[in-house]
Amino acid sequence: MKLNIKSIFSLIFLGFSTLGISQENNFSFKRTIKPNPATEWNRIEIPLPMYGKLNQNFSDIRIYKISGKDSLEIPYLLSKAEFSSENKTEYIGFKILNQTKTADGYYFTLESPITADIEEIDLHFSNQNFDWKITLEGSHDQKQWFSILENYRILSIKNNKTDYNFQLLAFEKTNYKFYRIFIPSKETPVLQKASMQEKFTPIIEFKELIINNIKQTNSTKDKNSVITFSLPHKIPVYSLILDVEKNDAFSRPIEIKYLTDSIKTEKGWLKNYDTFYSGKITYYGAKELDFSFPNNDVIWAKDFQIIIENQDNAPITVKSVSAVSPKYFVYFKPKNEENYFLFYGDENSSLPEYDLKLIENKVFKLSKSDAGLSEEEKLPKKEKPAKEPLFKDKGWLWGVMILIICILGFFSHRMLSTKQE
Repeated sequence: MKLNIKSIFSLIFLGFSTLGISQENNFSFKRTIKPNPATEWNRIEIPLPMYGKLNQNFSDIRIYKISGKDSLEIPYLLSKAEFSSENKTEYIGFKILNQTKTADGYYFTLESPITADIEEIDLHFSNQNFDWKITLEGSHDQKQWFSILENYRILSIKNNKTDYNFQLLAFEKTNYKFYRIFIPSKETPVLQKASMQEKFTPIIEFKELIINNIKQTNSTKDKNSVITFSLPHKIPVYSLILDVEKNDAFSRPIEIKYLTDSIKTEKGWLKNYDTFYSGKITYYGAKELDFSFPNNDVIWAKDFQIIIENQDNAPITVKSVSAVSPKYFVYFKPKNEENYFLFYGDENSSLPEYDLKLIENKVFKLSKSDAGLSEEEKLPKKEKPAKEPLFKDKGWLWGVMILIICILGFFSHRMLSTKQE
């Protein structure tokens, strides 16, 4: 019985804490998070229905851990959607494990923070005016070492006429956890840092929504076809794919628009559109036509309109349209598996500033497990108290009026008495 009472009180406190957070920040929705203990870091994929209730810069997302009456805001990172297919270069620092000295020279042992193919190590010595021929070795366990470079020259020259440094080690691709550098020098080398370049292509996950319920109107007068369709939710759209009926070949001007807002007038609703794509399509029997936003970005939209100029040709029949949306993830580090909540839906919320952003590149590369996310729960809004009239009870009003009459009567009587004297 005691356990049941304790559980009931815990739920009550949890409910009050949740209500307090929602009212303090004016959130409209929340979802319960079920952390996954398989990895230290978890990720939450933002569900498609949730996008239409978020600010487009994701500024209103918050994670809270609630325990009794206490609530703690949990820092998080939002995955980046970089759509460029070009290789990117990132500089990653080695961990300098130790430095040892022998009669022949100095050894430096480096540890790679990631598992990757390496073909360059950039060294930074604070020494000036040196000329060393170094040896580089690699190892998986620091027990057995394999030769990578021998008698490799690095040098530094600095005087009144020149300032030159060459401290880059270049070699064939290797993949070791540890690297060891030997420098045969009587002077003590001071290694400030060692880094490597990692080249990678950003990988973005996408989700595709197929829309079969589309409306197509062909106009012989305007010689065009107008196709309209709506997505189930307002989402970030990266590209649209049109599936057309089989055709040998055609070339037509096309314009794709998306609804930005609607204004109600006396004559009905006036719809305002922005252009998603405008150009000329040439078709040679391919099954689908793919259109992306001109600046390789996303647009947030739900309703679309496609205008195809048929000129003097027969109309093209569009069978279906697919909207391609990038997946966005929220990364966070739970400490246990209980009482984590995702809050959102506050138009006035600004982007949070977390120290976690300083190590975001490292976090993005770590393994993450998928946390569970409950169905959406709508939160009650804090109602502004209605302003009541000063004298809600008529009795008070009559009392004040009688008091005023008595005061006026008293002073009037005194004035008349004074004049008579």
